[in-house]
Amino acid sequence: MTKPELLLFDLGNVLVRFEPERFPAALGMSPQEAQTNYEGGMRDLTNSYESGLCTTEEYFASLRNFLQNRFDLLKLKNAFVGVLTDPIPGMEELVRDATSRVAAAVVSNTNETHFNSVLPRIPALHYLPKRYLSYQVGVIKPSPEFYQRVLREEKVKPGEMLFIDDVEANIAAAEKAGMAGYLFDGADRLRKHLNTLGVL
Repeated sequence: MTKPELLLFDLGNVLVRFEPERFPAALGMSPQEAQTNYEGGMRDLTNSYESGLCTTEEYFASLRNFLQNRFDLLKLKNAFVGVLTDPIPGMEELVRDATSRVAAAVVSNTNETHFNSVLPRIPALHYLPKRYLSYQVGVIKPSPEFYQRVLREEKVKPGEMLFIDDVEANIAAAEKAGMAGYLFDGADRLRKHLNTLGVL
C-alpha cells in the first residue's frame, strides 16, 4: 500500500501486555479448571460485557455467581484487572512519532473496567484520543459491524487505513472490509514497516 492516512492500533498485546492466564492464577484455579470455566460460560459472559450488553456491576455479579460465590467482588476485580500488565516496549515512542505525521485511533475489544485501568498507565494512549472500543461500539472484532463503524465515521478510504492487530482473524476481517492489515510482532518490526510506507 501507499502511505496510510489512518493508523488503527489494537490495545491488548499491541500497546499493553495481555496475559489472561493471570486471572485464574490470582484466584488459585488450576489451568484445567480455568479452561473448563472459560469454555463453560466465562467466555460468553465476558464477550457480552465487551459488547456493551451488560454494565460493569451486572458483569461482576454474573461472574461471581458463575463461580459459585467463591470469591468476593474485590478479589474478582483485582484478578480481572491484573491480566493487563506492562506497556509493550517501544510502542509509546512509535505511537508518538507516528501520530505526529498521520491520524490514528485505538480499535479494541475491551470493557469499561480494563480500559479505565490502563488509561492512566499506558503512555501510548495519550497520543490516541480517538477510540473505537467494543463496549462502546456495541460489537466485538472480528464482526464486520465493528469495521463498518470505523468506515462510517472516518473520512478516509478503506485502502488508506492500516489496521494493526495481534490476532489473525481480526486482520483478515479488516482486509475483507478493504483495509490494509498488519499482524503485530513487536515495535521494532512495525517501525520498519511504517518506514517503508513513508509514515516514519
